[in-house]
Amino acid sequence: MMVPLTEDAIRAAHQPKGHFRVRCAKYPPGTRFSGSMRAGRCYVIRGACRYDFGDRVELTAGQFADLPEGGYELEVLGNEAVDLVLVRELPVEFRT
Repeated sequence: MMVPLTEDAIRAAHQPKGHFRVRCAKYPPGTRFSGSMRAGRCYVIRGACRYDFGDRVELTAGQFADLPEGGYELEVLGNEAVDLVLVRELPVEFRT
């Protein structure tokens, strides 16, 4: 039996609690922007998106990928909003 991909399930999977930063993001259809990030894992709860770090990574609901550090472009794919959960391990000096 597959466990549904939810924010709570993702948080529970990344323990101990103070060792990870977990951030939720929601973007409407048609959203496209660039930015930079630290390496981490992206889970897609709903919708679909594409990250482009030079290499493209397309994700749909229920999928996840380990993303590299650096500059990227994010594009929401399709006609549905995308709900993401981004997780990264904190450096030792920032853990609680």
